[in-house]
Amino acid sequence: MIRSVLAIVAGVVTIGVLAGAGDSVMGLVVRGAFDAHGFSGNSKVLLAMLVYMTVFSWFGGWVTAWIARRGDLRDVRILAGIQFVMTLAANVMLYDRRLLWFYAAGLVLTIPAIVAGGHWRLAAGEKRLGMAEEEGFEPPSESPH
Repeated sequence: MIRSVLAIVAGVVTIGVLAGAGDSVMGLVVRGAFDAHGFSGNSKVLLAMLVYMTVFSWFGGWVTAWIARRGDLRDVRILAGIQFVMTLAANVMLYDRRLLWFYAAGLVLTIPAIVAGGHWRLAAGEKRLGMAEEEGFEPPSESPH
């Protein structure tokens, strides 16, 4: 239970920190990317933001699966749900009709990116475990605690 909570929190923090860093770098690299209030109407900037947010979401799912060490995607799906709700809330608070495409794309891309990152981590873990078993290594049985 505690490991699951920590895994989900780590996923949220990972996505949030990377998103903040990505926005900061974008502001430094692209002159005038954001206005004085931190908004952008530049479609190229918004498209780049969607790309890096999708990658960061993927990585957040990967981190959650790595920390959770579960054989399923339950914690990753919880992270995806939390991120969806947080993204939806931010979109409602910051709503600008001109950016509807950006909001919709962000909502649509977030969940599959997070789940894909978690799935990637689980698949990599299963592959390593399978290779170890082929070499005669038996993993320790998990304790019920």
